[in-house]
Amino acid sequence: MNERQRRYVLLEREGIVSLRNAGSVAHCWEQFAFVPRALEALRLLAAEDYAAIIISRQTWASKGQGSSKELDAITRRFLLQVALAEGHIAGVYYCRHRKEDECNCFAPAGLIARACLEHGFVLENTYFIGEKEIALEAAAAAGCHTLRIQRDAFLQPEMGGRKPLGVASNLYEAVEQVLATERVLKSMHASVLA
Repeated sequence: MNERQRRYVLLEREGIVSLRNAGSVAHCWEQFAFVPRALEALRLLAAEDYAAIIISRQTWASKGQGSSKELDAITRRFLLQVALAEGHIAGVYYCRHRKEDECNCFAPAGLIARACLEHGFVLENTYFIGEKEIALEAAAAAGCHTLRIQRDAFLQPEMGGRKPLGVASNLYEAVEQVLATERVLKSMHASVLA
């Protein structure tokens, strides 16, 4: 399948693909670890002709806690691990700004729009899986379907007054929801055409 026909799922990195290290992000490869079943979820997406794109805030690289060079080294290593597991990450877009920089990376015209322009996907047919409200709100405002990763999902099912498409406890469950939703939509579309 060529890149123009491929479907995309946008993902936050921390807490979705990679574990937080004692509540913080990995500042070197030795601190990096995948969330359980994340590689399996990425392989499942690739098997169904979806590519993942990472949209993530990585402000530590600009706060003196590490460098952009270290972040890039971690990124190269985790992309290699995903590829070896037969997953497909088509692109990685990081916000490296500090909060006080007041960037627009998580505005509708920010990183999501840039990824859309570079990869040519349709926002309304694209899913965003994340857990941070700022990222979920930016994805919803851009027109993406959102799925929230939330360990205590049954306690707080709404996001900022809007209900997300779904709530899952991890990336694998979210991918299962995306694929199930797409199967239902495809079936409905086929019955309308029949």
